[in-house]
Order: sequence, then structure tokens, then C-alpha cells
Amino acid sequence: MIIGHCFAPGPEGPNGAVEVFLSSSPGGHFEAFGTSTSGFTAHGVDTFAGVSGGGTGIESYPDVGFQVVARDDTVSDKFSRIDVRGARIDGATSCRFGGMTIPSS
Repeated sequence: MIIGHCFAPGPEGPNGAVEVFLSSSPGGHFEAFGTSTSGFTAHGVDTFAGVSGGGTGIESYPDVGFQVVARDDTVSDKFSRIDVRGARIDGATSCRFGGMTIPSS
């Protein structure tokens, strides 16, 4: 699952924030590796050991994203390529989200 949240200015920061979260279905076993980005900073993502029933997320301002291959190994042994971004829009009360998944063949 790919979930996006948009936070108004407040506890998350004076400009608000945007979050993208990747997870398996409840009871699944999430695995992913690749990179996440917040602003112009890249971070490594390595949950290859698996996170039971969980996932990985990143929250920041003004934008965040993931470029990973991921799977729920309780569903399939094949990975999907996931490229997703979220951005908090200055002066607006909303965020924009976009991305795509490419399944293994």
C-alpha cells in the first residue's frame, strides 16, 4: 500500500509537512530496498530483513519520495518497482502526490 498524508502548519513545522508511507497489507511481511528523499537529501532504505505487518515512511517539508523495489513476501516472491513523490504546496492547504508501480513480470 502507498499512503500519503498532508500536514497543515503546526506541530510538524511552520510550513506544514508531507509524508509518504509504504506498507504491506495487515499481517504481511514488507521488504524494500532503494532510496528515499526529503528535499535534496537522499537516504538509504533497507528493510530487506522484513518488517512484519509494517512498512517504512518519510515525512519532511517541502517534498518527499521513494525510489525502491518492494514486496510482501507472504503474497509473492516477486518485487515491484515503486517511484512515488509527495510535495507540500507553499501558500496552499494541500499537497500533491504522484507515482507509479511497475510489477515484475
